[in-house]
Amino acid sequence: MKHVIAIVLIIAMVYIPGCAPDTQEENPKSVLPEISLDPMLLPTKDQPEITEEKEGLRFKWPGQDWVLMEDEAGVYALAQDLTFQLEIQPEGKQIQATEVILLDKEQSQEALVIDDVIPVVEGVLLVTKHSNGLYGFAHLRQIMDGQLEWLVVDSDEIPRYIISQDKSKVVYRSLPEGHLSAYHFESGRKTDFLELTEDQFCNDWMQQITLSPLGGYLTYEVVECATGHPIQFTIVGTDTGRLIRDHLPGKTPRWDHMDQQIVFQIPNFQQLGMYSLQTTDMTVLNRIDNDFSLYRSPLFSEDNAYLMFPVKNEQESRLIIYHTLQELQQSLLLPEGTVVETDQWAFMNDRNLVVIIRSDADYQLVIHHLVSELTETIGPIDHWISEDKSIHWFYRDSDMGIYYAKNGSVMQSKDGSHRSVFKVPKDTRLTGIDTWEEWLLISVVTNKDEKQLYFVAL
Repeated sequence: MKHVIAIVLIIAMVYIPGCAPDTQEENPKSVLPEISLDPMLLPTKDQPEITEEKEGLRFKWPGQDWVLMEDEAGVYALAQDLTFQLEIQPEGKQIQATEVILLDKEQSQEALVIDDVIPVVEGVLLVTKHSNGLYGFAHLRQIMDGQLEWLVVDSDEIPRYIISQDKSKVVYRSLPEGHLSAYHFESGRKTDFLELTEDQFCNDWMQQITLSPLGGYLTYEVVECATGHPIQFTIVGTDTGRLIRDHLPGKTPRWDHMDQQIVFQIPNFQQLGMYSLQTTDMTVLNRIDNDFSLYRSPLFSEDNAYLMFPVKNEQESRLIIYHTLQELQQSLLLPEGTVVETDQWAFMNDRNLVVIIRSDADYQLVIHHLVSELTETIGPIDHWISEDKSIHWFYRDSDMGIYYAKNGSVMQSKDGSHRSVFKVPKDTRLTGIDTWEEWLLISVVTNKDEKQLYFVAL
């Protein structure tokens, strides 16, 4: 699972390099002070509960908070205090608990608090808070061996970071150096961007940096700090730190899904530009006219064959669907009084465009079929807030269709038909939708903050 549950528990006994006192004493009679590990959290004795429900199987986690995760072996739950993990086998209705070994008795240990756990392509990324009030940032590659690769130690502020869409790389600010760095989760390799320091950013560096979906590149936007207006942007390779292209005359760059093309807005003109990393050519798309203006970022389809962007004038709002190879476009008129939310809540592949539109009263789901050019408008629909506090209006699966919430039910839209697949239990709130093999995974939280996961057979 991709969604992370808020940390409320304490992990004791994780080794921090450099934190242990020097054991070579000039006075052999002196005694090192003991590090207090109180309070220590012991593994819960409660066992996960498995019950049959109308929609399928319910897994209830007592006495712990969990990060629900998925890898090549299946679905498992990692305890938020990292004491042990559960291997889930829904078909056999079994759960196997395995203790996580984070203690090396030959090394000094120090208690710390885990502020956040982020599943990545290999292991998890941890944001920690130490007993001295300072923060750390570490990669736990193998859950069971407990060996931490520290990226940041003793930070006055909570570390901030950008993770690539495929969760293979992270960009963060190195301390005490102050420049940005990239870290590769699979190889453990680190790349420093010595030129990207605090004096290159107006306020928040995360507003001027974009990481490509596969983590191969980052873009740095140059901004006039006095006006806040972006001027141009630069492309840098994250593996080598090498400059790929600078002084591109655009703002708000948006990557395609294969790290090959960037679309961007040309400042002071109602036009979009596109840069190809393969050909190093820059092309300019047709000018947006008839008093229309672009008001959200463009979006590439999964196969990069299409580009979608919303425009509006005083009378109407439209979606422009542009075919990048044939250089043809469709114009989709939206319901009166609505605007598009593309920055977070839109998706497009070679079959469907799925986007959320907003009016003053509610939100609606628009599904546009690219081949038939038929459009469905569904709503009003409900949103859900995952454990990492992010808002979701729909979940899409390439094979099973689009899932959304409406009137207390999880609905499936596929091939133009809609059906209810799950009724959210009373006194619970929906926190996540995902799929794994032939199962639909639906997570809810009760009014008593009990975490429950439902396996719904599809």
